[in-house]
Amino acid sequence: MNNEKLPLVLIHGWGMNDSVFKHLSNQYNGHKVILLELPGHGDALPVEAEFDCWCQQLQQQLPERCVLAGWSLGGMLAMALAQRLPSQVGGLVTIAASPSFSEREDWPGMRPSVLRQFGRQLATDHATTIERFMALQAMGSSSAKDDIRSLKKSVLARPLAAPIALQQGLDFLANVDLRQQLATIDQPWLRVWGKLDGLVPVKVANRWQHNAKSQDFIIAKASHAPFVSHQQEFEQGLSQWLQEHF
Repeated sequence: MNNEKLPLVLIHGWGMNDSVFKHLSNQYNGHKVILLELPGHGDALPVEAEFDCWCQQLQQQLPERCVLAGWSLGGMLAMALAQRLPSQVGGLVTIAASPSFSEREDWPGMRPSVLRQFGRQLATDHATTIERFMALQAMGSSSAKDDIRSLKKSVLARPLAAPIALQQGLDFLANVDLRQQLATIDQPWLRVWGKLDGLVPVKVANRWQHNAKSQDFIIAKASHAPFVSHQQEFEQGLSQWLQEHF
């Protein structure tokens, strides 16, 4: 009998790269850790400007079976992959992620005007745009300055994301809506939220249908990057969930 644990695959968020998860060891609670980069981010090459193309690019890098975890935009892509690949994605972890990042009628999220403003700024200065987004991610956290410093260090550890990939990612955040598709996800699912998150409000947790195997983990004093600001609490919750299900 093969008792080898499923690999833990992590996908970072918009404008970042895989360095944000480098504090996790190559073996996490017996799970091999695999870090993926979004198309056009870090060392990864850009792909066509379609959400499906991004999903296909990431799918090609997944092991035969895995637990798939994604943060922010990476979490949205992880949701889509879990829904499309139930035999390959054995478990799902989403961190500060929403099936619709953009605010809609009766749905909390980022105001479309904010996303449009990021798009306009991106056209003239993509480095400043990324830095501003990092500040929004840390907003509300008691350790905001340290969080921004840590995220900035991760960003600078790799080449800056390509402007074309950043624009594609902004378009996904503004327009992609996965709410109807996610009803078919049947895998164990850990949904991690920062209670002080200003980009993905924690009340999103109760706004869309999720399966009986899903579990919400709310970190009371965290914002949009709970694995940075509350690393120990985040890892304890993730470890416990992995032990219970895998």
